[in-house]
Amino acid sequence: MSSLSPKDRTELGALFADEARKGSHLTLPFLLPTTYFVWVVLGDAARRPAVPAFIGLLLAVIVLRWTVLLAMARPSFLPRADEATRARVWRAAFVAFAWLTSAAFAAIYFAAAPGLDLPQIMRLTMIATAVCAVAVLNMAPLLPAYVGYIGIHFGALLVLILRHSDPMLGMKLPLMVVALVAALVVIAVRNHGMVRDKIVLGLELREAALRDPLTGLRNRHFVTEFLGQASAQVLGEWQNVACRRPVAQKRSFAMLLVDLDHFKTINDTHGHAAGDLVLQAFAEVSREVLRAPDMVARWGGEEFLVVVETRDRSALLGIAERLRRRLATHRTIAPGGAALAVTCSIGACLYPFDPEHPDALTWEETVELADRTLYEAKHAGRDRTLWVRPGPAPSLPREALTATRDTMGRAIRERVVEMIAPVLAN
Repeated sequence: MSSLSPKDRTELGALFADEARKGSHLTLPFLLPTTYFVWVVLGDAARRPAVPAFIGLLLAVIVLRWTVLLAMARPSFLPRADEATRARVWRAAFVAFAWLTSAAFAAIYFAAAPGLDLPQIMRLTMIATAVCAVAVLNMAPLLPAYVGYIGIHFGALLVLILRHSDPMLGMKLPLMVVALVAALVVIAVRNHGMVRDKIVLGLELREAALRDPLTGLRNRHFVTEFLGQASAQVLGEWQNVACRRPVAQKRSFAMLLVDLDHFKTINDTHGHAAGDLVLQAFAEVSREVLRAPDMVARWGGEEFLVVVETRDRSALLGIAERLRRRLATHRTIAPGGAALAVTCSIGACLYPFDPEHPDALTWEETVELADRTLYEAKHAGRDRTLWVRPGPAPSLPREALTATRDTMGRAIRERVVEMIAPVLAN
């Protein structure tokens, strides 16, 4: 658990709810025939005042519980809420309905109590044991629901047993029921632990699969998942005609593609261990310079992709330059004791690329444009940032992105050279 991020801890609660939802599809129908068995065991006591009404209430609660939980599992439920909020609401409803179901059973027992004898109460206890054993399947992921359910259910039966106590048995039957309840709770706690461990292990494996093992940064797979969802949200904000906020207040992503200069020379001269230390040093510098929510991913080899959410599109160059200059002052001590100074080249652009035409380039094409701009930065002498943005034309044509590097370089220089030139001058 300690290795999970706050986001994963939130997701853990949502996954617990999902496990309970899957179990409820199997166990809720079990309550319908159980209600019939309770009616049979009650015998003549089932005709006592209020008993039929409470049995009807129990059936209504079971059907309503099943219907509501199925409806809340649909994507259309709370469409404007995030996944964590939806999961919290679902868990609260699940617990409330579980306790209400158990309270309906208890109401039936108390209403029928004057007409019950001890053998009938023991048979009802057997039915309750079966119900609670099956309930472990869907309630153990949400342990408070199960503990409340079993407490209300068996609490009512224990009261009836104490009222009909047999002098020959003394407290043996109540103690047996208490031991039975304790055993059910232990089973539920162990089952809850197994479900938790399975989910946590899955989250940890997924987290490991989405990180670069050397630097601890996110990897390319994570970027694809993240930007696939986040870019659609940002684009929707720009395209929403009802959103009348000025450009300066709309979200954008600053895309920085960073390449460590002469990295092969470091590997060849000082060894791959030194190269690994340099990569780790960049990860350390990026965490120092950037904010916690900003994303840094190892894009491949000595290339890194930095994604910064911003509402100030003019801040892109400042972000890139802080990172570049801080890395230039950092010294990495190689295994042989040499202090290595490393510089980097950065190709930068914004998503959406063109405020006037926000859908002109996809996020993948924007990263490709940053990659082509990075190539131009390296071609121009390295240790610099090039920021490409729309020039006189609405945007760079998509066909330019599939052209050769030389053709793409000419497209950049011809269309946005006036935007790049001030950066080169610095």
